Amino acid sequence: MVILIALDAILIAVLIFLLASLIYSQRAGAPYVPIERKAMRRILEWGNLSPQDVVFDFGSGDGRVLIEAVRRFGARAGIGYEISWWPYFKSKLLLKKNGLVGKVKVERRSIFNIPESIFSDANVFYVYTSPETMKRLAVTEFPKMKRGSKIISPSFRIPDGDHNFHLVDSTDIGWHRVFIYEKIK
Repeated sequence: MVILIALDAILIAVLIFLLASLIYSQRAGAPYVPIERKAMRRILEWGNLSPQDVVFDFGSGDGRVLIEAVRRFGARAGIGYEISWWPYFKSKLLLKKNGLVGKVKVERRSIFNIPESIFSDANVFYVYTSPETMKRLAVTEFPKMKRGSKIISPSFRIPDGDHNFHLVDSTDIGWHRVFIYEKIK
């Protein structure tokens, strides 16, 4: 009986932790909603990554995009920011499991306060957030990108009127409309 009560308490604590993490990530920019693996792989393949690429993921969740970019598609390195506790913790476990701790770095921090060094290191930026967050990033963070940087964005366009980016291509992958932009200014 005591064991069942303890297990119930643990289960309730885990559920509260997950719910708090979801609410926190929503308030910080976008909820943690992992993209389907098959679609993510097709998106990265379509994004034409190379061994010279350093991929930055805005709101990297459980790190799956960065892990695939480096492991499967040969990107040189991956960097991600995730503010929500649960996906951040999960990404750390997945990085260890995949032996990528030195090649992929995930930090628990906001995507709205990125140091300039990230923008000088990374040349491919993966953005799967929300329309409101995309608008805010276009004003606060995208201007820091160097010319020639690529943005891969499932589902959400850079706001119309942003003349710093050129839409290179778009396609449908799974249920996502995916956009690739290049920074031109």
